[in-house]
Amino acid sequence: MKILHTADWHLGNVFHGYARTDEHRHFLAWLLDVLRLEQPDALVIAGDVFDSANPPAAAERLFYDFLLDATEAVHGLQIVVIAGNHDSANRLEAPAELLRTHNVYVRGLVRRDAETDKTDFDHYILPLSLHTDNEACVTCLAVPYLRPSDYPGGLTPAEGLAWFIQNTCRAYAKRVRSKTCPSSLRPIFMPPAPTSVPTNTVNGSSWAAKSVSMPTPSTAVPPMSLWGTYTKPNA
Repeated sequence: MKILHTADWHLGNVFHGYARTDEHRHFLAWLLDVLRLEQPDALVIAGDVFDSANPPAAAERLFYDFLLDATEAVHGLQIVVIAGNHDSANRLEAPAELLRTHNVYVRGLVRRDAETDKTDFDHYILPLSLHTDNEACVTCLAVPYLRPSDYPGGLTPAEGLAWFIQNTCRAYAKRVRSKTCPSSLRPIFMPPAPTSVPTNTVNGSSWAAKSVSMPTPSTAVPPMSLWGTYTKPNA
């Protein structure tokens, strides 16, 4: 399976009074060329899509035009988007249901059960398939940027992230045991910064492409985990 990973676009950024809209437009046009060339099965955008929680309309237009162009450039492409610390999770998720009809899956908010107020960890388990068929072969844990209210009090940001990922892995394992997740759906783990994958930077935005080998059934590994830049909250 081929996955193209990108993050930290910071659309809408203004650098010392200079709007970088044209730079970002060129970057996204270049990324579309990469998609056409590489023909990945999935594109993951791991946070900080925008530079601020209230990006300008031009930045939002760039983003949504790109998503449409990307799904047209690669038939069957799945796109996973998670919110970073610069993004507004609410704003990013607002059109989530509409985007889902185009195989774009957004995870920004930490969803809780309306009755129990417990975190819905199943919401962050996303089966992905090859772009040539619809049969899921990889499970992705799409974990957005977590804020202190998203994990138990008293935990550090690193401990909160570990707690969230561990519980999402448990939810995945429960799915497999209950057969709501096919036993043939083999999970993989993709480190956030693998040394074997070259990371490229264009106009300040990073991307990397990797073909992922499926583990054998005897390989005990967690699902693929995606997360963006985690910074210590301001005091």
